[in-house]
Amino acid sequence: VWKKGRDDVLYGEGDWLYYSGFGIVGDYRRTDPFRRSDLETWNAIASSACAQSKELGYAPLWAVAPNKFSVYPEYAPAGIQPTGPVGRLDQFLDYFEEHSCLDILDLRPALETAKKDHLAYWSSDTHWTEVGAVFGLEAILRRIQSHVPETRVLSLEDFSVEEIEVMGGDLAKMLGMQEDYRETVPSAKLRAPARAKQIEQPAWCDASVSYTHLTLPTKA
Repeated sequence: VWKKGRDDVLYGEGDWLYYSGFGIVGDYRRTDPFRRSDLETWNAIASSACAQSKELGYAPLWAVAPNKFSVYPEYAPAGIQPTGPVGRLDQFLDYFEEHSCLDILDLRPALETAKKDHLAYWSSDTHWTEVGAVFGLEAILRRIQSHVPETRVLSLEDFSVEEIEVMGGDLAKMLGMQEDYRETVPSAKLRAPARAKQIEQPAWCDASVSYTHLTLPTKA
């Protein structure tokens, strides 16, 4: 079967597609580790975030969202399997645990839990499904609750879940094949009305980055 191709989209097993831009393949294969200077640069950024947050009365939390390779390696193209023991994220976490003031949350365990019973990523997209996002949200709220006990933690039980059929996602669109890719993904809708509200982007935020600030749902 003839398939359209792009340098930054890879065909995995079955109908699975993977994004390969921004050095993702080298990271997944563990052939392009961070240099010490890279980690020091990240730590300088983190230190600045800590200082700014302290002035504003915030306690910063960095939640690291894993890419699809790290959660669904079993569907990755057979020719690009890992060749080294440690990836960039593990390097990053190990370095920051020793050197940084930031509270950093690795979301891989949350997504790996989600995939046991649900599809956590679209097969034709770079993004989580809505159910995958709920598991990520729960992990973030649990970490916040460890600092702010009144924080209400939402879990999948707070959402109604149904399977819906959709056209292909962003990777299929990049191939010009969005209508050729059809998949069934879990949709998650909050059962109770949301109590969070969106506010305007604070002046101290980087204007080139899109921020959505929500108030945290708290216990009634």
